[in-house]
Amino acid sequence: MLNGMEAVGPGDRHIASRVFAAGAPPCVIAINKVDRMRPAQIAATIAAAAELGDFQAVHPISARTGEGVDALLADLVAMLDEGPAYFPEGITTDLSDELRMAEAVREAALRSLREEVPHAVAAVVEEVSRRRRSTTVVRAVLICETESQKRILVGARGAMIKRIGVDARPAVERILGEPVFLDLTVKVRPRWRRDEAELDRLGI
Repeated sequence: MLNGMEAVGPGDRHIASRVFAAGAPPCVIAINKVDRMRPAQIAATIAAAAELGDFQAVHPISARTGEGVDALLADLVAMLDEGPAYFPEGITTDLSDELRMAEAVREAALRSLREEVPHAVAAVVEEVSRRRRSTTVVRAVLICETESQKRILVGARGAMIKRIGVDARPAVERILGEPVFLDLTVKVRPRWRRDEAELDRLGI
């Protein structure tokens, strides 16, 4: 990976020489930040990169805009050896629906709280009630360590917990593939992050 805004220098040449000397698999060079470069600059950087060694391809990309990333990804995938199938076809994760839903709730809480309750919040799904001819009810608990954190999670007149639920519900519905009523509560469990049994129960 080269920074396109900087000239290819001794450090780049040193790393490239080590890579090629080690007999590594085919090497792909990515030149980043091309969204901030003029076409002439890109061409000059590609020419300089071409002198680094015996590479498979050079990809001008922009991590910020996504330009060229798909082509880079396709090239990297094509270079991979086919491995064994660790899961049956159609299975994309070994996590249960409950753990995935809990993580969706926790992520929504962290997005809403930002730095107010850093890393001191967890979530667990306690019940999934599938009722005929009605919306599935998912009952989840947000866990924190102190009463002050609980007040922040709940918010004034329940505004924060409602906001978290609204944010998390679409992800929970995608996991279950059906409409969901998401019922959130908050519980205080002091020092839960130091309790091995609690960490195991939460799947952390």
